[in-house]
Amino acid sequence: MIRGSGCPQLKGVLLNRLEMKPEAELPLKFGSVVLMNGLGLSVGSAGPAVQLGACFGQLILRGRKNNDFLLSCAMAAFAVLYGVPMAAIAFAVEEYQLRLKQEQLLSLGVIMAVALGIRYSLFGFSPTLNFTMERYPNWIGMGMLFGVSLFLGLVFKFSQLWLGKLYRWKPLILVPFILTYYFSKIMPQLLGGGIVLFSYMEAQGATLLLETAVMLLLGKVIFSLVCLSSGVPAGVFLPILAIGGILGSVAALFSLENFSESVLAYNSYIVLGIALISTVILRRPFTAVLLAVELTGNYGWFPYILLISLIMNGLLKRLGDRPLNEALLDKLLDEDVNIDY
Repeated sequence: MIRGSGCPQLKGVLLNRLEMKPEAELPLKFGSVVLMNGLGLSVGSAGPAVQLGACFGQLILRGRKNNDFLLSCAMAAFAVLYGVPMAAIAFAVEEYQLRLKQEQLLSLGVIMAVALGIRYSLFGFSPTLNFTMERYPNWIGMGMLFGVSLFLGLVFKFSQLWLGKLYRWKPLILVPFILTYYFSKIMPQLLGGGIVLFSYMEAQGATLLLETAVMLLLGKVIFSLVCLSSGVPAGVFLPILAIGGILGSVAALFSLENFSESVLAYNSYIVLGIALISTVILRRPFTAVLLAVELTGNYGWFPYILLISLIMNGLLKRLGDRPLNEALLDKLLDEDVNIDY
């Protein structure tokens, strides 16, 4: 139950298909996630925060069944981690089918207010990522970013599910740690979930070389796939956001060189890349857009980003694509009886 992000496990609990044991799982999950992030693996902590919040909620309930309360605690933990309350509520509605009843809204509002009050008192109100959108991308660059995001997102999702099967041979669990050491020597910007990579893109801006951006993109995709498919206790949100950001940077730099794009549109490509890759992989368009908007502070661009993400989501529905967490939950339920814990 502590493997992976924790979001599929929580859904299994809400569907009465899985059971959490918070007394044992909470300290193990917390310690494991801190260790994986501290060592520099390409993993995040948002998904684990969801599971940890639910574990705290279960401890408070003391064995009673209250899915609404579990979700409130889980989403408060998600919201406080990155300061994204609207994205957390959207994720609860899209991923866990939260019904926004009056009592539920009151409970969620109180818990969220306390959690965010603590966060803002410690870290302030500034956005986590400093990429202010100034100009719309031209239609050629936007079309290219849309198509590449669709292709890369689908490849990433199917590759993660396929690679996960290989890790049944247990010695392969060493590969993520070996790769972490390798990238720490040749490309340290890729270490961790992606905050270091975003800081690097912010510092370089449009002066970043296209060849360097492409190498960072390929490295982050490979590094994230190896780490996330291994099942180590870690989340997928931040690596996905980082892949979307560096993909947007590649598209922006290519458009600057070949399509007479304005340098003022550089940040717009990064924010749109975050939203589009998240939409393709997670298949939760409102969550993806609100993550991109709240993390970067570009609230005025919400309608534009949402329209593009909804078009992407509609296309994926026509293709019969499934959300990543649904596929991971099915995989978890299928394997649960066969895994030697």
